[in-house]
Amino acid sequence: MSIPAPRVGGRTHVGSGGGAEAEMDALARLIQRAMTRRGVSAEVVAARTGIRTPRIKAFAEDGAAGPVRPTEEELDALALMLSLPAGELLAAGGRDVRRAGATS
Repeated sequence: MSIPAPRVGGRTHVGSGGGAEAEMDALARLIQRAMTRRGVSAEVVAARTGIRTPRIKAFAEDGAAGPVRPTEEELDALALMLSLPAGELLAAGGRDVRRAGATS
């Protein structure tokens, strides 16, 4: 029986070595898995969402913790194109998922 890796700040730590090599951002993991499942490249995602290819690649490699931070609009577009729950992608991207249900 395997024990789930500990989660810290949206990242899953995969080993005891620490550092960037030992962890993967939750957003990057979601995007990579969805792209693989749908059989699409960053170029295809870019063409279908209107998000530039280098940004798609940055999100898939670095997630929300990288130097290129996705906007809510980009996360919404990615969720739609990759058939992911918007709330899950927004949460992985460090966004407040309550925004959609909030009334002021």
